[in-house]
Amino acid sequence: MEPGRPMRTSAYISLGLLAAGGGLAIHLLVPDNREMAFIHLKARDYALARREYQDLLAEGRNDVSLLVPMVNLSLRTGDLQTAARAMELMVAQYPRHVEARRQYGRILRFQHRVKDYFANLEVICELQPNEPDLVDLVRGWDHLAEPDRQIAALSRLADLRPDRADYAEHLAELQAARGRLPDAAATLRRLGDRSPEAMTEIRILLLVSLLMDANRPEEACKAAATWIEGRGTAEQASTLASFFAERGRTDLAIRLIEPRIDGELAARRDGTGAGPATNAVPDRLPNWILIDLGEAARGAGVPDLAAKASALLNMNIAGDPALFSAPGGREGPQGRSSAWSADEKAGIASLWMQAGKLEDARRLLLQVAADDDAPDWALDDLVAVSNELNRPHEALRVFEALRRSRSSPGVLAGWALLSTAAGAESPVVQWLESVPAEEPSDDLLHELCDLAGDRSLTNLTAAAAGRLSRRHPTSARRAQWIGALVQAGRTAEAMQALAGWSPDGAEAEAVYLEALQQAARAGLSVQGEAAAHCIPRLKRPGLDGSIRDDLLETLRISGAIGAAVPALQALVARDGGVWEEAYEDALRAAGLRAPLAALLAERTRRPGLPDDARRSLAYDLLDLGDKQAAIDTFLRLAENAPPDDPDVVELRYLWGPRPDAAPLDWMERRARSAATPDVQAAWLRMLLDSGGGDRVAAWIEGRGPAGAPVALPVLSACLDAVLETGDARQIDAAVGQVAGPGSPPEVLRYCAAIASEAGLDERAGQLYARLLSLVPEDGGAARELGLGAFRRDADAEARRFFARYPDAAVDAEVLYCLGVLAARSDSPGIAREHFDNALRLLGAGPTDSFERRLLRARVLRETGNRAAAVAELAALAADHPESVTVRTEQEEMIRGPSTPGP
Repeated sequence: MEPGRPMRTSAYISLGLLAAGGGLAIHLLVPDNREMAFIHLKARDYALARREYQDLLAEGRNDVSLLVPMVNLSLRTGDLQTAARAMELMVAQYPRHVEARRQYGRILRFQHRVKDYFANLEVICELQPNEPDLVDLVRGWDHLAEPDRQIAALSRLADLRPDRADYAEHLAELQAARGRLPDAAATLRRLGDRSPEAMTEIRILLLVSLLMDANRPEEACKAAATWIEGRGTAEQASTLASFFAERGRTDLAIRLIEPRIDGELAARRDGTGAGPATNAVPDRLPNWILIDLGEAARGAGVPDLAAKASALLNMNIAGDPALFSAPGGREGPQGRSSAWSADEKAGIASLWMQAGKLEDARRLLLQVAADDDAPDWALDDLVAVSNELNRPHEALRVFEALRRSRSSPGVLAGWALLSTAAGAESPVVQWLESVPAEEPSDDLLHELCDLAGDRSLTNLTAAAAGRLSRRHPTSARRAQWIGALVQAGRTAEAMQALAGWSPDGAEAEAVYLEALQQAARAGLSVQGEAAAHCIPRLKRPGLDGSIRDDLLETLRISGAIGAAVPALQALVARDGGVWEEAYEDALRAAGLRAPLAALLAERTRRPGLPDDARRSLAYDLLDLGDKQAAIDTFLRLAENAPPDDPDVVELRYLWGPRPDAAPLDWMERRARSAATPDVQAAWLRMLLDSGGGDRVAAWIEGRGPAGAPVALPVLSACLDAVLETGDARQIDAAVGQVAGPGSPPEVLRYCAAIASEAGLDERAGQLYARLLSLVPEDGGAARELGLGAFRRDADAEARRFFARYPDAAVDAEVLYCLGVLAARSDSPGIAREHFDNALRLLGAGPTDSFERRLLRARVLRETGNRAAAVAELAALAADHPESVTVRTEQEEMIRGPSTPGP
């Protein structure tokens, strides 16, 4: 080995390491794609940042440090779909990360993906059970009609909050509704085991009902018995027993209530068993269960229980009559017991009447009435219950027999009332006319008046009221008599009674006026009497308000209000508004339209009048033919109203489609005073629709580069007005003026669209180019610039712009252009692919627009399907014979293949 060689090798190694270290340092200083994406994101260069992140995702990079900024970027740019995809990756990678799932849930809510939102929330509740989320989940599955998932969520909620009995009850109800009766019963049983105090009467009834529906009656009875032993009262035990009886299980009802009966009997008998010990049992079984159960026991062949129930009932009757007649409850059996006396039967019937079992009471009282010992009050009850049920005929036969054998005042009164209820008017009228003047009693006459009035027995009503009036000649009695005569059509008698009556005092005045009104309603002509009586009294100073109203009402009903116009006009001048309504009614009745319109127009100008009242007056003025006064009123109502307010709509209707200068001035003034650009634009569009286009077009005149910025909605209205003129030079000038230097992107975008619509391609191209320079990711601008370049045959420029249009794959027109460009560049395969995609998007619908059908014809021609293209153009020509474009296309088709513009 030569001297010095090791040293040279070492130097080479050191030099190599130095070079490698330098290369590594340089590599570390160069940012990778992730860092570049973050740098672009910080610089708010969202398009480049999105491109970097999408490249990373395409490489399969889906760790949190990439997904979190990707979500933030997508949310900033409003790209919820990308944010959702990123969150789906994150959730898939970290399925138990609760906060990630909550963020994912917020995105799902923004996207209105309701079912996905609640499915994600379901996972959150599994990972981190909590009451608010579970409540939200229960409501969500209910809204989405997912009862099984709702039940699962509610079950978790009930387990989480065992102290909330309502959760368990709701769960049981849902399970029952789904036919899961055993599950529902188990839910309620768990509730009772955990919280016995939560098992209320309603819930135990629900549990018992569920067990019965599940065909588990023995368990139902056992659950009811256990609950009663623990906390149930006698009333509650009776309710549960009644439930089993109503379900056809009398045996279970007996099993449930018999221990109570035995216990109460033992407690209430004295030591010798000789009689009742009153008040010994505070929690007594109610009468209704004793009677119902006694009847049920007889039907079930259990006489011992029936006897015990009867014994308890007899104790109640003998020991506590107040209990027997207490209102409310369900007291009263389905049948009757023949062991009771007439008084006992009548008492039981009275109890049934209080309990609402009227038919049972009626049948029992019919038996009582046939007994010679029947008390008069029982006969009264029979009359009352028969009339209440509207079944008087059977009882009437009993009373007719009683009348022959026992003609007491009670029997006569009952017969008269039952005859009236049965509609037998003449016998009762004859009877009244045959008895002395002091008979029958006032109470009976009052009942006859009411009952006959309800059944429209007018002659009997008049007979009873007349006897009362003669017996007690008060104003009220006389009014009742006169009213009955009017209703009976006995006009001469009614007017005779009315003419001889001079009311004195407020009460008599009101009665007299009521009589006049009744006569007028019955069709009698009382205008003269009403005018002669009412008009002089209206003029009296200090007239009571209620009497004044009665006087005016009488004039209205009788048709005499028109005669009161002069007097009412003077009263309005003297006292003001209290008489205005009457004066207005009088004018309407007299058909005096001009003074009525003047009155209403003056009223609309009063300050403080509610808008609804002012609006109603305006419509009244229209009905009266005073259109200008109505317009003036609506102008007041609409002074501060928004453009879409109904009052403004009514004004436009009244002004007509082409109003004169004054309405246009009003619209322009409202536009200038508008608080927001949207409202200002709405007023301007209204002005434009009303023929004020020149005013709207002039709105932007004088706006130079230094002019104050105008909001896009306002510019839109103004430019639409200019566009409506059809003057290309004026449109170009307006667009150029609005879209000056410094205009924001939305203004440039709108102005470019206006220029394109007006056929100003050069101006449109300039504006789209400026827009694209401000917003490089604006695909719409790139598309329009690409189409413009294509029309100019600037193929390279067109390709460059189309490359910046992200939605080219779903745009048939752009695909057509790309196909033509590929064909021009000798790429037939690519061209054919673009044309096929365009045809697939265009489809073949008969309702397609003119443009889509024309484009379809062009694509068909480019694909060589000339027959289909010719047919499409022929159909277009038939539908649009005036179209120059279609004729040109047909001529091109005849001359030979070409590549026309879009």
